[in-house]
Amino acid sequence: MTSTRSVPSVPTAPLPLGDRVADPATDPSRPPWRALTQGRGRRSDPGLVRTGRVLLQVGIVGALVIAMVAGGSVVLARQIAEREAVNAAAQVTDLLAESVVQVALEDRLLAEPVAAAAARARLHTVVRQRVLKASGVVRMKLWSSRGVIVYSDEPRLVGRKYVLEQRKRDVLLDPRTEAR
Repeated sequence: MTSTRSVPSVPTAPLPLGDRVADPATDPSRPPWRALTQGRGRRSDPGLVRTGRVLLQVGIVGALVIAMVAGGSVVLARQIAEREAVNAAAQVTDLLAESVVQVALEDRLLAEPVAAAAARARLHTVVRQRVLKASGVVRMKLWSSRGVIVYSDEPRLVGRKYVLEQRKRDVLLDPRTEAR
């Protein structure tokens, strides 16, 4: 069975801008159409939105969104890079402590001042050549369990005593490198 349906005629003349016109489908339940923008030519109705203005507004909003995303990405990338640099420095420090400094340590560092001075001089040579110059480490201090600095690349600090926090005393019992 075939059915035929009549198609309403669509106006062929241009519709006046800003004027309400009936739906070409002539459905009374639908609201009438209204022309909101005109492509080219002069603006005949002040209620119309110009295409150029819409595109400009969309472009500005798009540029702001891109700028915000780029700014957030830069901040996030900086934080990640800083965290990675701190972790890399901790790994280098740990490696140097185990492979260079620990091998060069002598019990005499804790002995009487004359013996400790000779041991400190030997350690200083190793630290200066293999730790500070070669690795980019800036400062090195060696503490006793009593909180006394027994070696530092800054000689004025040797012999100074500090109260060690519990966290630092725990590191003496269970050596580890912390990166913050």
